Amino acid sequence: MRQGIIVTILLGLLAIGCKQARKAPDVDHIQVNLQVVRFEQEVFNSPAPTTEQTIQLLQQKHGAFVNDYLFNLLALPPAKDSVVKGLELFTAAYKPMFDTVQKQFTELPLTQLKQGLRYIKYYFPKYTVPTKLYTFIGPMEGYSTVLTTSGLAVGLQLYLGQQSRFYANDFFKEIYPAYQSRRFSMDYLAVNCIQNVLEDIHPLNTTGKPLYEQMIEQGKKMYALQMCLPTTPDSIISGYTQRQWEGCEEHEGTIWAFFVQNDLLYKSDAFLLRDYVNDGPKTEALGEGAPGNIGKYVGFKIVQRWMEKTNTSSLEKLLYTPAKQIFDEAKYKPK
Repeated sequence: MRQGIIVTILLGLLAIGCKQARKAPDVDHIQVNLQVVRFEQEVFNSPAPTTEQTIQLLQQKHGAFVNDYLFNLLALPPAKDSVVKGLELFTAAYKPMFDTVQKQFTELPLTQLKQGLRYIKYYFPKYTVPTKLYTFIGPMEGYSTVLTTSGLAVGLQLYLGQQSRFYANDFFKEIYPAYQSRRFSMDYLAVNCIQNVLEDIHPLNTTGKPLYEQMIEQGKKMYALQMCLPTTPDSIISGYTQRQWEGCEEHEGTIWAFFVQNDLLYKSDAFLLRDYVNDGPKTEALGEGAPGNIGKYVGFKIVQRWMEKTNTSSLEKLLYTPAKQIFDEAKYKPK
């Protein structure tokens, strides 16, 4: 890659997660019914005498979600004996995790999530929002949040907080580096769930596209997240640390100049672009303080400029407008 400029992002001094005051429509009149199903309690505290009978009881009560849990979330083999044995081994191994989860999560903080679903109904009135939220315990290397045909599903094993003793062993650290595990808290529950819903509404497809399109497609989702969660800090929305977010805001023009002067915007080589559009601890070419996937930030700012310039308030229009059109019409040139 031709290095036209060398950039070092200077970090801001503040590290507090202050909330942004964003203008947002009133959605208090929109009804959202979200039933919480503590599925992990029914798995680990089943009244049935055998695991096979536990599975039968779960299937009678929860139908399709049980298959999602056994075969997609736990990844058990399909043979009946293997499923029974696999669930027995899993519940025995994860019993300490279950005990901790029950003590830590007597109730779930769902206010932001419910508000986010109200905004989903407001901006996407034809979309059927989930009416159930299943909590479960899955493998540490498994899912934290997933949208199933039965509803949202939240793997509580990945929401225990960065300092959890379950995250301190070498096995866990090999799977999840620190820049990922710091997000394993309830602060990210609403963002993760609404992100899954937005992906269901308009799946992200950036394979083989030039960098500017990849950035804008990610920026669309980030902008939509911000609109659906208007009281959530930008650092939580973006997944950056507060310092990283402040550094991006302070050096927006310099970041853009890096991509322009290095002729990266129209490149589509996945290897060349990976640091700019994939999650990571930092973007090395931009300095220690720059977050990984800094392209998402640039895409968000382009989208923000386009929404303001075209006086657009429809998230549906945003998601379905081609990235090239947004790029051309935004005429993004930060100072």
